[in-house]
Amino acid sequence: MKDCQPVPTPVPLLPHEGLVINIQGAGPHKPGRYRKGTDDFRYWVAREALCRGLSFWRTVFDCEKLEARWQRGKGRDQSLPVRLNELVDLNAYYDRTRLDFGHKVIAGETVYTGESPDIVGHELGHAVLDSIRPELFDAESDEVAAFHEAFADISAILSTLQLESFRVSVLEETEGRLQNTSRLSRFGEQLGAAIRYRRPDTVDADCLRNAANSFFYTDPRKLPPTGPAVLLSSAPHSFSRVFTGAFLEILAGMLRIESKGDNPTVTELQTVVHCAGRMLASAARDALFEPAFFAPVARRLISYDETVFDRKFRSAILTGFARRGILQVGEVFARPTTPPKRQPAASEGPVEPLRFDGRRFGLSDCDILVQVPVENGKKLQKNGVAEPDWEDAAERFLLNLFRRGRVELGELEVSLARDAVHPPVFLDTPRSHELRIADGSGKKPTVLISRRFFDI
Repeated sequence: MKDCQPVPTPVPLLPHEGLVINIQGAGPHKPGRYRKGTDDFRYWVAREALCRGLSFWRTVFDCEKLEARWQRGKGRDQSLPVRLNELVDLNAYYDRTRLDFGHKVIAGETVYTGESPDIVGHELGHAVLDSIRPELFDAESDEVAAFHEAFADISAILSTLQLESFRVSVLEETEGRLQNTSRLSRFGEQLGAAIRYRRPDTVDADCLRNAANSFFYTDPRKLPPTGPAVLLSSAPHSFSRVFTGAFLEILAGMLRIESKGDNPTVTELQTVVHCAGRMLASAARDALFEPAFFAPVARRLISYDETVFDRKFRSAILTGFARRGILQVGEVFARPTTPPKRQPAASEGPVEPLRFDGRRFGLSDCDILVQVPVENGKKLQKNGVAEPDWEDAAERFLLNLFRRGRVELGELEVSLARDAVHPPVFLDTPRSHELRIADGSGKKPTVLISRRFFDI
């Protein structure tokens, strides 16, 4: 069993090999006490959140000998810019070129998303996952996208727990039972309140999303594309709550095992947070790349615990994933086996792209290309039940993107939407994906869809 030591106290340094953060804007910002809403306040909140997150993942990556580098296109520049106040938008974004945070006046008060450590940690989590598993960024699957959101929320949770004062507070608030709702589980309280003012059914009653939930896994093909926050939908932010909720329960179970009772200490909590981060990073890197992605990640977590921690946390992991339906009961009681590990040379990178008729999605006569990581037409069977293949998952994902108004047509809008009887109009909807011409030489254009960013 490898040593599972707590993460050292974060130091005020941002670099880790290929991971460097560059907060842009006026400065210098001297340490001190500042009023909320000021540039200095926002700078120090964001800087400390970024330091905690990078320090935590730096230690995890060093333990796992895991190489990481920001995905910034040509040259792969080591520095990832952060802009805290340039967008007039009640949102935050990771688009591979930077982290962007916005602001907006709601009910007479300016809300800055960059003032929330939760939101800063969430967007950093997207960048961190992209640095170790870049093929997930453009995967055309609701469940893969939901895992990206879950990883980002979990990253914010694990990073926040690096603060000793916060660990003390959470243990007191939950009485040592982390699965209970608390400041730890409630994500984006201020942003949630601002969104609730305009659209009250789209967020939780006390925050943006709460990891202390009871959502149970349902095949996203059977879920509506959108819905109120009290219900589960296939929208990635909504569906992510299944995995995030399971992980919070697992973390609570790991703490109970580590403490051997009901009175866990701050040090024991720090230790299990580090162990959980190692398991999650390893599982995210090594899980088989399938459209139904939650289960492969869960199986890699179990395998990691077996090989590294000598099955110490097995009961907590199995219980958390089984209670949420991410793993079947048969898998929980089955004899432990090592799940197949991805083979990067064979499974990463696109092969022949899938081709869909644009009219299926309300556009004029065109072909939409989707690049997928496995060969076309591969049908998966598990326990006699057909699993979604990439063609099925991609078509469903595309359809849901158009239903949610998430596709940016840009200059193609005139040509591709001109034949639509009633082109849909979606107000204030972030266009997370875009269409661009891949080949315009034929009788009908061929366009490629790609992700622009992850938002909050």
